[in-house]
Amino acid sequence: MRELQWSSLVVCRTGIHLVTFFVPLLVAFLCDPDASSSPLDRRLHKVALKKLTDFGPQYPADFRSVMQSRPDLRARLEAAIHVQNQAAAAAAATKSTTDGERRPTPASSASIKLKMDFSNFAS
Repeated sequence: MRELQWSSLVVCRTGIHLVTFFVPLLVAFLCDPDASSSPLDRRLHKVALKKLTDFGPQYPADFRSVMQSRPDLRARLEAAIHVQNQAAAAAAATKSTTDGERRPTPASSASIKLKMDFSNFAS
């Protein structure tokens, strides 16, 4: 199955902007943060959010005008991005905690054993 190139479909040959079609369509695929959803819905949510975050910087003026004209879409997109950022921060915190448990701190275990006692050289 061939992947649909959203960015190439934004402007058709007649010059009619399809931004007003694609942005609401992709936002409709976003899951509500409070609702539980199936794995297929979560996958569709991730793909739609990725397409929206790629699509916004490519066509900023059109994207901004659609978001300003439809506050409901803007609120839903902002909520999805906020949830994604929280999940990424939680995953990073979990990873750093897991990595911290594996690595000993430098003060707890010395890697070089000294043969000479330097305690008499206190300043």
